[in-house]
Amino acid sequence: MDSSKILEIVIAIAFMSVAVAVFVEVRDLPPGLIDPLGSAPVPRWTAAILFMLSLAMLVKVFLPSKELPAAEPVEADDVVVERIGAGVGVALLTVLYVVVLASRAVGFSVLTAAFVFALVVLLSQNRIRGTWTGLALGIPVGFGCEYLFTQVFVVDLPTWW
Repeated sequence: MDSSKILEIVIAIAFMSVAVAVFVEVRDLPPGLIDPLGSAPVPRWTAAILFMLSLAMLVKVFLPSKELPAAEPVEADDVVVERIGAGVGVALLTVLYVVVLASRAVGFSVLTAAFVFALVVLLSQNRIRGTWTGLALGIPVGFGCEYLFTQVFVVDLPTWW
């Protein structure tokens, strides 16, 4: 087994350990005073997701992998400049998202949908496919997060309705 697979196993086990530790510590959280669910569900679900993703990572290590065809050579400078531009774009979009959300000029769901759409288009290699993927992800994430936070976790968000 090569060193990268051993590293993946170690990382997966470490994250699983963190998830188990969170599960153990969440038991001691007191029930919520205002929130009907209390303060335990968010860390409990986060730990469950972390554990499941770590388990998937661990299973993936032991599955046989396919050999990928060799990629055509690309100028290193072009890739670096493109990736730096994408990183700067993500940072600027995030700052813009926070500023607009804090100003309450746009509702949370619409702003989050636009933010996710813009991030997907910015980070995609194929702009046409990225546009459709951004729409397919942005709309459900934006409106789904608003529903989750306002109806399930009872958090007051800037909305338009």
